[in-house]
Amino acid sequence: MSATAAGGWVLYRDRPDWADVTPLKQDESERTVLRIAYTEKFSDVHDYLRACMRADERSQRALALTADAIELNPANYTTWSYRRAILASLDGDMEAEMKLVRGIILRNQKNYQVWYHRRWVATRLSGADGTSELELTGEVLTEDSKNYHAWEHRQWAIRHFNLWERELAYTELLIGTDVRNNSAWHQRHFVLANRNGEASGLTPDVVAAETEFALNWIGQCPNNESAWSFLRGLHLDTGLADCPRLLQFCRELLATEAGCPHLLAFMADYRADQLDRRCPLAEGETRESVATEALRLLHLLATKADRIRRRYWLFVAGDLHARHGGQMPELQEGLSSSQQRMSGIGISDSLSRRLQKELLELMSCSGDAGATAFPDGESLAKWTATLRGPDDSPYEGDVYKLSLEFPADYPFRGPAVRFTTPCFHPNVDQLGNICLDILREKWSALYTVRTVLLSVRALLAEPNNSSPLNALAAAQWPNRAEFARTKRSFQDKHSGG
Repeated sequence: MSATAAGGWVLYRDRPDWADVTPLKQDESERTVLRIAYTEKFSDVHDYLRACMRADERSQRALALTADAIELNPANYTTWSYRRAILASLDGDMEAEMKLVRGIILRNQKNYQVWYHRRWVATRLSGADGTSELELTGEVLTEDSKNYHAWEHRQWAIRHFNLWERELAYTELLIGTDVRNNSAWHQRHFVLANRNGEASGLTPDVVAAETEFALNWIGQCPNNESAWSFLRGLHLDTGLADCPRLLQFCRELLATEAGCPHLLAFMADYRADQLDRRCPLAEGETRESVATEALRLLHLLATKADRIRRRYWLFVAGDLHARHGGQMPELQEGLSSSQQRMSGIGISDSLSRRLQKELLELMSCSGDAGATAFPDGESLAKWTATLRGPDDSPYEGDVYKLSLEFPADYPFRGPAVRFTTPCFHPNVDQLGNICLDILREKWSALYTVRTVLLSVRALLAEPNNSSPLNALAAAQWPNRAEFARTKRSFQDKHSGG
């Protein structure tokens, strides 16, 4: 390749003003199997860049070199960091830097490094008022209204330069152009919530006005989830039920939009909030009737309006029923027999509520303890559990399945628990039965599924050899090496290995 490439580019190794620099090649082993096919220009620029960085050269020519390197790879954080060090040492021209960075951003709009550099320069530009940042992000968002980098930079600029009031009009313009622009709705909430500094900007007057703003757009486009989410955010601190206007609006809209999933979900959440916080109810309403209405709304979501998330809505309904009661039978209409059993049909209401509550507890906290469980799909009274072997035990790395069957008088009588995965253990027999006192004579109604699973998992690491179900395992337990060999042979045999 000649020294002068197409377009007049001259390699650094052929430039007289760089003759004093010995380029530093990339450190690659001769045994490298797959080398990256860098272009000659790319290798040349970065060889000289590495040499300058090693010497910590902070000069105008080094600054120009970083610009060439960034043009070739604008995502290289190290190059940007070096460029900032040079600019700081030379007291560089920040106006010129802003122009340079603007061009790079417009060509590389989803590049973390260039947006961070832009922020660094903007904070050092004398007399900057943030106007250029709003203009730049506005230009980018015109092309891509969901560009995270542009929105994040815009929020920073608004905070740093105190540009709060100008932003509400901008979000209103974007929403008017595209009511489904979720980013614009999010930005509007950001401004409203943060413009007063430490104190929340969501004062009662603001919430009331913005509620009407959102309801107006929802009325025009009910199936737009963005406006519904904005409405929830407005009332996050106070609760939905503190604003009766919301329920009034939803009931009016329900007359024409009965199949709108966002409307049904919002109404169900409103009713649940009334029950959870024990808010005053309308004349003629009872907690039972409100819970039943919420369950009816969830039934519509599960069977008609949002069937793709049917199991989720059934779970929400089961949770609400477990906490607040209400008439569940209506929820079963249109569901398969297996789904009816999952929701508690065939077992008492008290047992259904207890198991729903325990399922929530497990889903929220048991994963970190190495124990999970869920109804097996056939009955709420039959669960399948998964246990991870305890660390620093012969069972470390193992995964076991267990079955749990709950009697009709649970929790006054404990569940029947057994291993369905073969387990070589002093207190587990060939059929998977477990010798554990809390499952029998020491059972207490205070225990839960989580208590049982954690106790079984602890038993794996600390067996009760004085009451074995597997005599061979109990005899070998003190000799861990021998026990491990027999356990491995047992597992191979029962897994077909």
